[in-house]
Amino acid sequence: MDIRFPPGGIFRLVLEHIEPFIEKGNFVISPEGLYFQSLDSAHVAMVESNFPVETFEKFKCPKRTVLGLNLTPLLKILKGVSKEETVTLREVKDCVQCIIKDATEKVLSKWTMRRLSLDYEFLDISADTYDCEVKMPTLQFNTTLKRFASVINGDTIHFKITPKQMMLSTSNEMDEGEIIVSEDTAKDKEVTILLNIPQYTNNFSFRYLQKFVKPQGAASYVELLFNQDQPLRVLYTLPSGGKLLFFLAPKTDDDEA
Repeated sequence: MDIRFPPGGIFRLVLEHIEPFIEKGNFVISPEGLYFQSLDSAHVAMVESNFPVETFEKFKCPKRTVLGLNLTPLLKILKGVSKEETVTLREVKDCVQCIIKDATEKVLSKWTMRRLSLDYEFLDISADTYDCEVKMPTLQFNTTLKRFASVINGDTIHFKITPKQMMLSTSNEMDEGEIIVSEDTAKDKEVTILLNIPQYTNNFSFRYLQKFVKPQGAASYVELLFNQDQPLRVLYTLPSGGKLLFFLAPKTDDDEA
C-alpha cells in the first residue's frame, strides 16, 4: 500500500475534526479509496470519512488493507506540513510510514508509526431518503451555535423545522434563546430546506454539535440530514471529492435526567 495526498492539507483538516473525540481508529484502504469510521467512547457519536481514489496524486493498493492508527501522533505530524507539501502513507510490515515531500519531490521528513490491532465492526446506517434536509453555509451554522454558547451555553439544542424555516433553541436554569434560520431571507438561496413531513422536531447534544461545526476550512457548506428517531447526519462534501460525515444520536428523556 502506497498512497499520496495532493498538496493543500485536506487530510490534516479532516483529522483535526475527528481527533478531539476519537483517539484511535481503523483506516480501510482498498482499490476504491480510503475509508474511516469510528464511534466515540460514549457511543453517542460516530464519524465517517472517505476519499475516493481520484482524490490522490498516487494510489497503489491492490488489496483491501486495514490500518489501525493512533490519531494524536499522526495529527501532530500533519500539523507541521505546509499547503505546498504532500503526504504519503506507505505500509511497511507492521508499521505505517508517513513521508512528507516538497513540490520538487524532495523528502523533508519521514515518520514511522506502529499499526494497532483494533477491534471494530463497521456499521451501515445509511439512508436513501430523509424526513428533512437542510443545506447552509458552514460558517453560518458555526456562527449560530457560537451565539448560543456565548449567551446561554445550554446542554441541549432543540430543532424545530417547518417549511422554509429551521428554529434552534436552547436554555439553562436562568435563560433561554431561539435563533431562526429562514430559507426565504437567505441571500442567493444559500440556505435550502427540504421537508418531506409536516414538521420535524428533536433534541441533540449541544456539546457534540459544537465539535461537528468546526470543518469550515474544509467545506463551504454543511448538510443537516434528519430522520425521526435516527441519528442526525452532519455532512461535509470536501472540495477534493471526499466526504466527512458525523452521526449524532438524539437526546432522550433519560439523557435529560
